[in-house]
Amino acid sequence: MSSTPTRRRASSSGRKLGTERESAREINSVSASALGVRPATLSVRAIGARLGLSKSTVAAALRGESRHAAATIARVRAMAEALDYRPNPLVIANMMLTRQARSGRPRGTTLGYLSDVSRPALLEADCPGRDGYVGARERAHELGFGLDLIEYARAGMPSARLRNVIRNRGIRGFVIAPHTLPQIDLDMGWEEFASVCIGFSVASPRFDRVGYDHHEAIVEVCRRMWHHGRRRMGLVMSDDFDARVLHLTRAGFLRWQSDHGGEAPPILILAGSDPAPLAGWFRRYSPDCIIAPAVDVVPALSALGRRVPQDVVVTTTMRMLGRPELGGFDISLRTLARSAVDLLAAKLYRNEQGIPLIRQTVLVLGPYHEPAAAAAPVAGPAVATKGALV
Repeated sequence: MSSTPTRRRASSSGRKLGTERESAREINSVSASALGVRPATLSVRAIGARLGLSKSTVAAALRGESRHAAATIARVRAMAEALDYRPNPLVIANMMLTRQARSGRPRGTTLGYLSDVSRPALLEADCPGRDGYVGARERAHELGFGLDLIEYARAGMPSARLRNVIRNRGIRGFVIAPHTLPQIDLDMGWEEFASVCIGFSVASPRFDRVGYDHHEAIVEVCRRMWHHGRRRMGLVMSDDFDARVLHLTRAGFLRWQSDHGGEAPPILILAGSDPAPLAGWFRRYSPDCIIAPAVDVVPALSALGRRVPQDVVVTTTMRMLGRPELGGFDISLRTLARSAVDLLAAKLYRNEQGIPLIRQTVLVLGPYHEPAAAAAPVAGPAVATKGALV
């Protein structure tokens, strides 16, 4: 007899506790709604219940997997948007890493590496762009993504055909490789994809990008050369490089000279890689230091009878293959590509697609190496006077 009231009290207490929990959920939901914050209660299973579909079908449709009909994918995505569904990025990341650990290979979302260089050429050992693809593939696999090389250099491939290829492979995000020509337009529907561009060669659309910090690099090189007593610093680069980096190197050099003075000659922009104009420029202005990013001026100076570094110091912003004695910052395309995959993964975790209204630019700079004999004796007094620049 004595146990019955106890059970009733427990039952009553349980109902009261359940009511309190339900009220708390409602209060939290209302409070979150009032603050513009969406309560994190909606699941893939809930979307499936509304549509009469299984959890796995809804998940695959949200990923855009081609094994489901386009109408099913559209219906699922429309319902998810109507319910303001957003996947939990931490859960997605954990599931991807778990699946990869179990299988020993990447599973889940596939990324695309978009290049205007043909596959056979890109995979050659001496191709300048090869490191970008290798770095992107390495980092994608480490994060649990697959990565497909998408090259559109094949003659006659229309954009509609390219889009079909991309859809059939289930690609949701792109790393866009540096392109052969600078400042190009990529006219393809990007609203379905998350995209990150390596470097500055693509002018339009305005993608999120990862690039080399050209402005900081040239300012730091100028600072170091000034510290070594160089006052007649000259900047030499190709017109292709100048356009490819959005004139950032030129802007940084001009800013440094404006702030610190010196007897700087006009900037020399070479047409292509032809160093012929260097001879007349050097004879006229006699720089004591030449900063030459991505162009080798040493043979042309040797032809003039000028010794490097005894007669003139030559350096660069980025270390050049085959010219380690010129110094510069050590940064590789592989490093940029790995950083681009990191940024793309973050966009996918946040369920971001299309061209961003607020663009992100990640600037990368590696360790610096001094050029050989940068502090060699300077001929004549070092006078810090303002100089005219072109």
